[in-house]
Amino acid sequence: NSKTSNVIATGELAGGETIEITELKRTSGDTVTLKFALTNTGSEELPLSTLGDGDWYNWNLTRIYLLDLPNKKKYFILRDSEKQPLCSQGKTRLKAGSRLALWAKFPAPPQTVSKVTIEIPGAAPFEDLTISN
Repeated sequence: NSKTSNVIATGELAGGETIEITELKRTSGDTVTLKFALTNTGSEELPLSTLGDGDWYNWNLTRIYLLDLPNKKKYFILRDSEKQPLCSQGKTRLKAGSRLALWAKFPAPPQTVSKVTIEIPGAAPFEDLTISN
């Protein structure tokens, strides 16, 4: 099935929800775009505020970051000129059994850095993921 064919890493949140990393790519403006999907495998609605800042109904993904271990540097989600994070955000809870595609933009590490670790709150680190060009 084409939805899962380009999954580059999978993991789980503490509540058993599945995370599928689908893209980690250098993009224009010296940025890296992360795309991933979250599937609520549980029987309860999932408040997405666990992944970032905000409350149960108004959330963003700002607690996610990229980790460049060789240079011991964290890359946090970019913000625009109005300090809004460049990532999925909104007022939603993930219903049981449903899947949601999410994204976030980060500053790009130097070209010499080809692999990073992705830190998503509540999940084990996604280590040594290759940044595609």
